[in-house]
Amino acid sequence: MSMHPTIRLSCAVLAALSMIPAAAFAQSAFKVSSNAKVGYDTNVFLQDDASLASGQTVASIETEADSILLVASLTFTSSYKKDKSLSAEFSYSPEYFLYGSYHNENHLDHKLAASLSGSEGSVKYDAKLGFTYVDGSDVAPAFNRSPAIGGAPVRNRREQDTTKGNASITKDFTNNFVRGVVIGTIQNFRTEHKSNVSGYINYTDRSEINAGLDFGFKLDKASAAFLGVRFGHQGQANILGVVSNYTNNYTRVLLGLEGKLSPNLKLSATVGPDFRKYGTAIRTGIARSRTEIYGDTALSYTPNKTDTFTAAWKRSLIVSGGGRGAYVYSIVETAYKHRFSSSWQLGFNANVEQGNFQDFVAAPRRDWIYSLGATLTHVLPDKSQLEFSLLKDWSESAITSTPGMAYHRWYGVVSFTHTF
Repeated sequence: MSMHPTIRLSCAVLAALSMIPAAAFAQSAFKVSSNAKVGYDTNVFLQDDASLASGQTVASIETEADSILLVASLTFTSSYKKDKSLSAEFSYSPEYFLYGSYHNENHLDHKLAASLSGSEGSVKYDAKLGFTYVDGSDVAPAFNRSPAIGGAPVRNRREQDTTKGNASITKDFTNNFVRGVVIGTIQNFRTEHKSNVSGYINYTDRSEINAGLDFGFKLDKASAAFLGVRFGHQGQANILGVVSNYTNNYTRVLLGLEGKLSPNLKLSATVGPDFRKYGTAIRTGIARSRTEIYGDTALSYTPNKTDTFTAAWKRSLIVSGGGRGAYVYSIVETAYKHRFSSSWQLGFNANVEQGNFQDFVAAPRRDWIYSLGATLTHVLPDKSQLEFSLLKDWSESAITSTPGMAYHRWYGVVSFTHTF
């Protein structure tokens, strides 16, 4: 009999802690923090009460379902630092979500994170590893129409585990540097697969890993440009015993710029084409070779001590987790924060997401999700923090008949955090 993921996770935590020498514990800094949230979600399942397409079956999922949400979490963190040569951190955080009106949506998330960084002479290294297990429902939703870009808030409440990691090692020279990098993500869904339920989402295991080299040229003491290459693999599992997936291999060529362009302006930008080859299991009629533009850019501007502007743009071709398929995912994120004093801060954010399924589905499809948010933060004198946040998001799709795919939602949260 297989061991339940929660038990396996608990054993992994204990095993990891048992491997840390007693001397390291003695030199480590420990921190425990708690967080409690009260929220209200006006559209738990991202389904508007819209007319259905002709002949479409009505699924059991509710439209415009609202609910009060209670969240409680603890975070245990252990950190260790030995000058510049070694810095390490390990954390574990259980977080429980309780939906007042829909108990099937309740879930307990277990989050593990570890990081290691340091330097030795002209060599710098950095590694991060994260693991999340969501102990939620093993039954996926049956939508009247799947929400825009797969309805991530609903999907993220289902039973699943996700492992993410990245590492780099950099060798510095006088005017140049060479950097080796590796990054990967593995997502396993533990929901049931069904073929006899109208609108049921068969979530699909997926993964991506790539590795390569960057050759950098220092522009000055604070910035550099680089040329890079990545060799990668995306995997997508078969479902319901049918051999059909969008597993592929790719080569990505990158041009990058990173560092401080001025004392107040920081930039990290990477862009370039990736060249993909799909296997024989791809759906009939889809080209087995494809070239797409990849981009990952982040900008931060701090004109003074009280204001910060940030912006980010990402674009990548990914395999779907909501069934067989693939799409180009793009997102633009903007944010502004103003600090009134050491205890009060106000922030605003505006995001636009797009899922472009063009050439990967039978009918042309492009989804958009728009979101606007505001957050007011108050730092209390006893290592506590109070936060008020409000989010408005809505979506649309380029398909002519889109009931259920377009939705509108308000999401408000009051959060209290205390560090012991």
